[in-house]
Amino acid sequence: MTDAAAFQSAAAKWSRVITGDTDDVSASLPGVSECGPWPTFIDDLYVCGRYKAIDGRGGVLGYAGPEFYRVGGTGTPITGSIVLDAEDAGQPWAPTLGVIVSMT
Repeated sequence: MTDAAAFQSAAAKWSRVITGDTDDVSASLPGVSECGPWPTFIDDLYVCGRYKAIDGRGGVLGYAGPEFYRVGGTGTPITGSIVLDAEDAGQPWAPTLGVIVSMT
């Protein structure tokens, strides 16, 4: 499975699991995501993923988490990111899809 396919498969899995709808967000969020500028319109949730050098082969596999939350009653995330160590991702002992699905 290619990396792009792994991210698409993870997104499809979570789209099936999360069946509710949250308020869309149309705003200019401060700063930038791990993947570049934030989108100005977010339908439910925006998660970006990328590879980057963290600590080399065999150490930290990656990290993930929310960045911006809705204010008010729900407090649900608006944005999040997944960062995988470029040296570890895709190794037989670290299947990319399993890692991405569990981190989102």
